[in-house]
Amino acid sequence: MKVGSHNIKLKTIILAGMIITVVIVIVSSVLSGFQDSYTQDILSYRKQKIENFKTSKDSPIEDQVSFRELNYFEPNKEYTIKPVLTLIKDSSFVTIVNNDGEKNKYWRYAQAVFEIGKIKDTLIIYRKASLTNEDATYFLPFYDETNDKETYGGGRYLDVEIKDNVPVLLDFNYAYNPYCVYNHNFSCPVPPAENKLTGRIEAGEKIFNK
Repeated sequence: MKVGSHNIKLKTIILAGMIITVVIVIVSSVLSGFQDSYTQDILSYRKQKIENFKTSKDSPIEDQVSFRELNYFEPNKEYTIKPVLTLIKDSSFVTIVNNDGEKNKYWRYAQAVFEIGKIKDTLIIYRKASLTNEDATYFLPFYDETNDKETYGGGRYLDVEIKDNVPVLLDFNYAYNPYCVYNHNFSCPVPPAENKLTGRIEAGEKIFNK
C-alpha cells in the first residue's frame, strides 16, 4: 500500500507539473500574440507616416524624391502609460512661443503624473485655445534626457486623446518630431520648461538624418 500510495502521489505531482507547464505556455503565447499585435500596429503607423512624407503635398520633407525613412526606437510597451490625471482648475491661458518667435495661446488642461523605470515624473497636457470643444486631441510637448543625443534637442511632441469615461493613455511610442526638424520654414511650438522629464524616453521618433 505504501508503494502504491507513493506512485499515486508521484503521478499526481507529474500531472500537476504538466498542467502548470501547459498553462504557462498558453499564457506566454497569449501575451506574445498581444505584444506582436501591438508591435505591428506601431510599425504599420510608422510605415504610413513615412509613405505620407514621401508622397503628400503637405509633407515637410523638401526633397521627397531622395527621402527614404524616419528613425525610431524599437516599439516598447513599457512606454505605454496610464497616468494619474488631475484637471487644472486655473483655466487661464498660457503663451507657448514657437521657434520663430510666433506666439500661440494654450490652456493648461491637466497634470499627468506617472512612473517609468521607478522614476516618477509629471507633465502638463495643453489644449490650443483656438480648438473647438468637439476636438478630443490634446497637446503634450516634452523634453527628456535623450534630447541632443538620440533625439532632437528641441524636444518632441505627443498627441493625447481625451474622451469622457475613457482612461487617458500616454503612449510614447508615438512621440514625434516637430515639422521644423525636417524643414526650417515651419513654425513649431517650443515645449515649455515645466515639461522637462528627469528620465529618458527611449521610445518614439529619433533625430532625423537628412
